Amino acid sequence: MPHYYLGKTSQGATVSRTSTRDDFTVAIANIETGAWATFSTSVSRAWENLQRTSTANLEVVEVRLVDRKAFMAATGKAKAPAAPVEAKPDLMSIMETRGAQATREGWLKAFVEAARPVFAAAEAELPKLVRVSVGFPSKGARSKVIGECWNASASDDGVSEVFIVPGLQADPARVADVLTHELIHAALGTEEGHGPTFRRVMKRLGLEGKATATVAGEGWRSWALPIVEALGPFPGAGLNAGMLLAGGKKTQTTRYLKVCCSMCDWTARVTAKHLEGRTLRCPDDACEGTLEQAA
Repeated sequence: MPHYYLGKTSQGATVSRTSTRDDFTVAIANIETGAWATFSTSVSRAWENLQRTSTANLEVVEVRLVDRKAFMAATGKAKAPAAPVEAKPDLMSIMETRGAQATREGWLKAFVEAARPVFAAAEAELPKLVRVSVGFPSKGARSKVIGECWNASASDDGVSEVFIVPGLQADPARVADVLTHELIHAALGTEEGHGPTFRRVMKRLGLEGKATATVAGEGWRSWALPIVEALGPFPGAGLNAGMLLAGGKKTQTTRYLKVCCSMCDWTARVTAKHLEGRTLRCPDDACEGTLEQAA
């Protein structure tokens, strides 16, 4: 890491090399004592903080570009990681509703009820009523969204709605961890988005990765897999959104039709009028093929 030095008269000085990356920060230390005095993403702001809060000799200080996480840990300023939940799921609720899990909605609902104590321990108590179902997201079947939570205000009866895409049905554990992500939204309110409260809760529940695309971690598996195993196989099969239409082929809806040469790879698009009652020759002089409508 580069080091920079500022004297007492350098209050307004700028460093020749700075960084705006999130994982780096500017730190200032008193060289004589070796104690870190302040840090900031701005050199001038860090200098002002140092002058305002320090009573030490500021004749010589060190300005350094440091790794943010390492600096926070070394100075004791790092926030304590979210403690994982220790609550146990309510597996008895599954036994009490045995048979209701034969449907997809029943399976999802049973997971929600069994997970309630765990969410409560993570300080994200689930609403008394929440609907869970399998369905395509609001952006459509070909969207990359794999789960979606609708705010209770969007429902006529004020109940949050959660949807899991059909493409995940072959993997019950994946269905459950995506459901966990969406249930956090239901518990906190969708207006929270993927902000700090969401991230704290997701970590306590054992989800890992980016807040916008979480995956199951060991902490999640410790409490959620017993629920999944008690519920058994998910009552549905994986569904390929790319095969929406019969035969998996996209039906052409434009007025231009695709034509291909019967002998070479030449292709084009023409109107239906030009195909009716006509034989079109391939425009390649070296080819004797005719143009035919592509399947």
